[in-house]
Amino acid sequence: DEYLTAKEHQLLLDEDALRETLEEEARAEKEWKEGIRQEQAHDELLRSEFEVKSDSE
Repeated sequence: DEYLTAKEHQLLLDEDALRETLEEEARAEKEWKEGIRQEQAHDELLRSEFEVKSDSE
């Protein structure tokens, strides 16, 4: 193992923290997009059911 200066060690810690933050943000964005996709699918289902009921009346 090579010796790291305090500055180099802090840089590695900062890089790890940034990587974790970016991964968390990517996960949150993916979950958000999935939630929107599910909402849109639900809205489309309701819309199609309403149109079928309206057509049969």
